[in-house]
Amino acid sequence: MRLDWILAAARVDLRDSDRRVLATAPPNAAELAAVLPALERHGILGQVDAQLAALGLAAEARQHSNWQARLHALRQDGLRDRLTLERALRAASNAQSQVILLKGASLSQDLYREPGRRAAGDLDLLVRPEHLEPFLAHLAKDGFLPPARSLPRWWYRLTHFHLKLRHALPMCKEIEVHWHLHHAALGLAVGRSELWNRAQPVTTLNRNAFDLDPLDRWLHLATHFASHGVVLHAEDLADLFTVERPRARWKWVVDLVATTEALAQTAAPALAQRRVEAWNARTLIQPAFSGLQSLGLPSPVAANWLAEVGFPGSTITSRRRNITAHRPETGLDFRIEALRGLPRFILPSLASLRRTLPVGLVGRTLAWPFIVLLRLGQVALAALLLPAALLARLVLTNARSRARAAAESPAATLDIVSHWLSLGGSAHRG
Repeated sequence: MRLDWILAAARVDLRDSDRRVLATAPPNAAELAAVLPALERHGILGQVDAQLAALGLAAEARQHSNWQARLHALRQDGLRDRLTLERALRAASNAQSQVILLKGASLSQDLYREPGRRAAGDLDLLVRPEHLEPFLAHLAKDGFLPPARSLPRWWYRLTHFHLKLRHALPMCKEIEVHWHLHHAALGLAVGRSELWNRAQPVTTLNRNAFDLDPLDRWLHLATHFASHGVVLHAEDLADLFTVERPRARWKWVVDLVATTEALAQTAAPALAQRRVEAWNARTLIQPAFSGLQSLGLPSPVAANWLAEVGFPGSTITSRRRNITAHRPETGLDFRIEALRGLPRFILPSLASLRRTLPVGLVGRTLAWPFIVLLRLGQVALAALLLPAALLARLVLTNARSRARAAAESPAATLDIVSHWLSLGGSAHRG
């Protein structure tokens, strides 16, 4: 598999070197067919096609029926994104709840405006904790409910940082409603009040919402990517694009490179450096940026900006050889893979407490044992309550079935199907 043209065409802003790579050896029909599954898996098919089209390359190869069929499916998927976002923002408005657009929902406002340009698996929203319950209630009225096998809501409020909601109709995407950006085990110190104070109001689809401040959005993308434990190395890229379940999606890399290059034009390095320290994110994201720079992905201007922020393009000496295994996100999750994050949660570093406990090193050192005991208590409480949560799931089964049936009523179904068709969605979607 040729990776040079994939890495070039997936970029949001093409450099002269990328154009030369694509113009010198544009992909042929056989190469496009061979990489089609990988491009879809990594969420970059729409981006690659758009860049090739803009350069007038591989025009005949891209007319192949299978390529066009997958592009059509991707555009339909983009309409599912829009449908879900419209209904979520309507629920937020009815509930008088404030929400911040995260990840793909945010990036679609500036980097990827066309439906399907960037594939998204779900819709991520951050809601003020005091607005959470009314927002969830209005989403439930519209048919967005926890999966049948999920534990009760209080369990996730106690142990996690978001809740997954699904709709019975296939034209609606899954929604992840966040009340925190990250789990405490990541050791990040950014406060919710700070995020909301810096959040910027936006109007999208004729509804009001918020976007993270550009530096906060950049750090959220960086910490999300880094939390999956991937350090990019050139020798691993072939595996990354060929395995069925890669630990990281290339769209995350494209997002991070594009937002870094945009900030390099607008944000002072000193301000970015202070924000990194305010998040306590440097240790977590340093390997991620080292990997990007080792592959030469950021532009020279962005690479210089990163160096001034404190992320020099140093040589990576460590290597993660297993980049293909799925790893659950850190949380009070009792699956074996996720339990590896518990030590960081129970035993936080003194540096991670610097902003939450601004009492000096001596004060933090004295407080540290009490914090450890408190977090041990949280883990013990979660473990003790797990049987109750499992029992509650059984009790909730009938109630959830009734709610699901109401969401599938003829009137509710007609409402969503009509909305779907008004957006140009296919009437033949399965």
